[in-house]
Amino acid sequence: MSDRAITKSASYSDKLVRLVPAEFVAAYLAIHNLLRTNQQLSDQEIFNILVVSSLIMLAIQPFYLYLAVSVTSKWQIVISEISLVIWIISMGGILETYSWYLPLYSSVAIILWTLSSPLLVRD
Repeated sequence: MSDRAITKSASYSDKLVRLVPAEFVAAYLAIHNLLRTNQQLSDQEIFNILVVSSLIMLAIQPFYLYLAVSVTSKWQIVISEISLVIWIISMGGILETYSWYLPLYSSVAIILWTLSSPLLVRD
């Protein structure tokens, strides 16, 4: 059993910490910041790289959780995937180019999701 796996006896706060895909959030943030500081890329190129990077991270994360940190709960992996999507949206980058995107809404969404997601994990 790894430190990241959620057990039936895990407390709410333990679940909360273990469901945040911190390594992948940090990776996305690093990529986003690298792209934003590169003066040679157009907004469309930045958007494309962020979308592709996000899709790759979403594809890698379940394997990382299962193989690298020994998470065996399918629910925990699914909720971590949803969490990564919500974190990526809340950090902007991909959606910030759209006029309808309001960071306030995504900030509220990440807070509500982060607080409620531990209630969804049962094993």
